[in-house]
Amino acid sequence: MTFPFIEDFRGYLLNRQRSPLTLLAYLHDVSEFMGFISKGNNRGKLPQSVTRADIEAFSSHLRGLGRSAGTINRKVASVSTYFKAMVYLEKLPKNPCDGLIRSKGERKLPETLTQAEVESLLAVKPSTPELRRGLLAIEFLYDTGLRIAELMSITPESLDLKTGQIIVRGKGNKERLIILPPKLVGALRDWTGWGDAGAGTIRTDIRRVARQAGIKRRVYPHLFRHSTATALFENGCDIRVIQEMLGHASIQTTTIYAKVSPAHLR
Repeated sequence: MTFPFIEDFRGYLLNRQRSPLTLLAYLHDVSEFMGFISKGNNRGKLPQSVTRADIEAFSSHLRGLGRSAGTINRKVASVSTYFKAMVYLEKLPKNPCDGLIRSKGERKLPETLTQAEVESLLAVKPSTPELRRGLLAIEFLYDTGLRIAELMSITPESLDLKTGQIIVRGKGNKERLIILPPKLVGALRDWTGWGDAGAGTIRTDIRRVARQAGIKRRVYPHLFRHSTATALFENGCDIRVIQEMLGHASIQTTTIYAKVSPAHLR
């Protein structure tokens, strides 16, 4: 994966505390765009000569491939961030994405677990280190609504088990306080950390627990974040409390869970 000023862009993202997965997504999206503008009549085109018409053509190309509005908007946002970075770093004179109208489309509702599925997962009796680690990750994710990157950043030293609290550093390097339920505090008393396990290993461990619980569909870390938020809505929790817990910059992001919750559809 390579394109002009890639290392400058990587450094720009790292300085803004972007997670490894987010950084990789940005680089992949921009690489895809650079590949698009280098084909056909645009062969050899450099970032300096990219226009808004090129961005719009890329968006149309993605629609032709059947990509959703959300995916198209994300990829165009990545490209816009690249050009914004280059302007900031004085590599390019302007951002051709300025003033671009985003694709419209119905926002896809978050997928969630049923209460029965959650109970089945938490009822698993772990018989191996992998299952124990996966079950702890599930309890952590469901009880706190953390993102996988936030979960992986937690160490035994960052936990205050006496008060049952933890300070999490989320997107944009923003900190927020999370209250841990007593059962999770108990499970963490002898916890020594994730060891050599990375996010990919934790995902695999979670899938192992799901198979043990007899759940056939795909179970992944962010599914618990969606499920936590939806369950809180169903139990009448204030939307701003949920926003604070999840670390959403905008309350509009949080309100999507009201559409998922059956209690708010009646």
